[in-house]
Amino acid sequence: MSKESPESKIRQHAENILSEDESLFIVSLNLRGNQGNQKLEIFLDGDEGISIDQCSDLSRRLSVIIEEEEILTGKYILEVSSAGLDQPLSLVRQYKKNIGRSLSINTKDGQKMEGELLEVLEEKVIKVKPEKSEEATTIELENIEKAKVLVSFK
Repeated sequence: MSKESPESKIRQHAENILSEDESLFIVSLNLRGNQGNQKLEIFLDGDEGISIDQCSDLSRRLSVIIEEEEILTGKYILEVSSAGLDQPLSLVRQYKKNIGRSLSINTKDGQKMEGELLEVLEEKVIKVKPEKSEEATTIELENIEKAKVLVSFK
């Protein structure tokens, strides 16, 4: 009989809490360190962004569950924060919320481009209009090594 991992249990509880606001979602959940000295990082995002209050609410509620169910024993650090602009896009939902913004994209075959994200097609392909180009190009999400939103200070 396989025992459910702490990460899996914590993710289920976090998703349950976040289900109260369907615009919020988990980008990543990482548990590092050794038992008794662990760090749990949860990065969140939302279709309309996310506030520090929403992060702290999840942190408080999740801490209570982790303690009550003894999911993590001993000392641990829990950090819940927004997935910042410095973090690469990893979910289709993140691409969708950034339509109209400029991206920097590195593909798995070594190509690099910057351009405006025009649309997400079929949940697996994005359409981008590269800078200084008249034609839009399509890229399969599975071929993207890393994509980041470019910040403009205009």
